[in-house]
Amino acid sequence: MSTDSLLFSLGQTVYLKIDTEETGMITGILFRPNGPTYAVTWASNLEESFHYDIELTTDKAYVTSNSS
Repeated sequence: MSTDSLLFSLGQTVYLKIDTEETGMITGILFRPNGPTYAVTWASNLEESFHYDIELTTDKAYVTSNSS
């Protein structure tokens, strides 16, 4: 049995790493054999979608690519 460590908590504000202008809130946590997924409700459309922790950040200034 694996032990899951959570990187985010319910009610926490998060951003997508590929679009830090998109603000969301953790509204659920789903535990699966390959680890937890987070239900995020996005401010732009108020729809809930599931994401792995690798897709999310709490740092609004996160940059995914180098500027040339």
